[in-house]
Amino acid sequence: MFYEKILLLYTNYISGKILAEIGLLKKLQVLRIGNNLLAGEITPTIGNLTELRVLALAYSQFNGSIPIGIGNLKRLISLDLQNNSDNGLIPEEIHGCEELKNFVASNNQLQGDIASSMGLLKSLKILNLPNTQIDRK
Repeated sequence: MFYEKILLLYTNYISGKILAEIGLLKKLQVLRIGNNLLAGEITPTIGNLTELRVLALAYSQFNGSIPIGIGNLKRLISLDLQNNSDNGLIPEEIHGCEELKNFVASNNQLQGDIASSMGLLKSLKILNLPNTQIDRK
């Protein structure tokens, strides 16, 4: 059923963490839970959502690294992490997101170099990383 594939909870003043159990929603295609009071690290089980097309976690209080399991999301088209406190590197595993068109992670504390594997993302149209610590050599 279609309603099993979409979870829209943005702008609901939800607080706490994303629970690891979110990874059990195997059929989920759209996860929009941004603009809330969610905090903590993005759970590694997000990488279990292999049908996911849209992941929008913007305007919350997430911190920590982008989980390497993100590379399991081969069908992901849009990844929006802007305006959080994510830090660390963009994982090399990002190249696993073969269909990724939009990657927005502005206004975070991401650092280091842009993952060289991002050059393998043939569908990427928008890469938006201003106001981060990403090295732009």
